[in-house]
Amino acid sequence: MAVRRDGSRAWGFGASATRTDYKRFATHAVGRAGVIYLAVGRTLYAVGEDGRQRWTLAIPEGANASAPVLSPDGDLALHTDDDRLLVVATESAGAAPSAWPLTGGDARDGNAR
Repeated sequence: MAVRRDGSRAWGFGASATRTDYKRFATHAVGRAGVIYLAVGRTLYAVGEDGRQRWTLAIPEGANASAPVLSPDGDLALHTDDDRLLVVATESAGAAPSAWPLTGGDARDGNAR
């Protein structure tokens, strides 16, 4: 769910996943192109700033709750349930210039204020 500055709901996005998948395994990253990359269950979703799904990618092994990482070139790296590294080329050139684009903040780029 996206929230406006006044606290009202701007939009919501519902991925096809169980409640358990959301609670235990959902993880995300926000890219510089304004795209939210949401890995939940066995699917990677790319969601635009307007809340609309841009694309999906099946993750046969499933993504686990490890935080995804966006490289400066836009490659998104995810840890899968079978202990592999999945790297996906995205439309974003790195993480969004915000205080909290990735799980754990933005220690590397120093955008936190």
